[in-house]
Amino acid sequence: MKYRKLGSSDLMVSEIALGSWLTYSGGIEKERSFACIKRALDLGVTLIDTANIYGRGASETLLGEALSGIERGSYVLAEADGPRAATIIATGSEVSIAMEARAALAAEGHQIAVVSLPCWELFAQQDDAYRASVLGTAPRIGVEAAASFGWERWLGPDGIFIGMPGFGASAPAEVLYKEFGITADAIVAAVKKKLG
Repeated sequence: MKYRKLGSSDLMVSEIALGSWLTYSGGIEKERSFACIKRALDLGVTLIDTANIYGRGASETLLGEALSGIERGSYVLAEADGPRAATIIATGSEVSIAMEARAALAAEGHQIAVVSLPCWELFAQQDDAYRASVLGTAPRIGVEAAASFGWERWLGPDGIFIGMPGFGASAPAEVLYKEFGITADAIVAAVKKKLG
């Protein structure tokens, strides 16, 4: 029987597919949890420590999520209503913050897409055409309550990362998010600055 204790730092740091699927976001939405657990079972894992799936805080359930895209590692959760001015890429509970920022930017006339990127490893295995269709060519803003290590691959040389400057901070999610600027307001400001 295969067993992995989810949420351990070795899984998070090494980007093992299962760890990527099931750790990064405490409070991961229930539909995504189902899809992630299904994917873990498809990978041959037969015992899952679900206590670590629901951790830091509750995030809003995002209805209509393209769950089939989870099996490819990343997908467009919300496409821009016109040509993309920017793409916000987020993981786990940060996706709801990205959606909030998208709504605020749309109210000001900005065309923004939101991409959910729950598994870097699986996304890297997809063909170039699929990755390009998800990431697009507009400026990219990455949002994750973790360090920026590795994000440059998905953001490109001109991308912006909103997250933690390093590891080690511990507090309730809402405190950390406010302290480190992982907020919809910070995303809105970063997008506006990038767009000039």
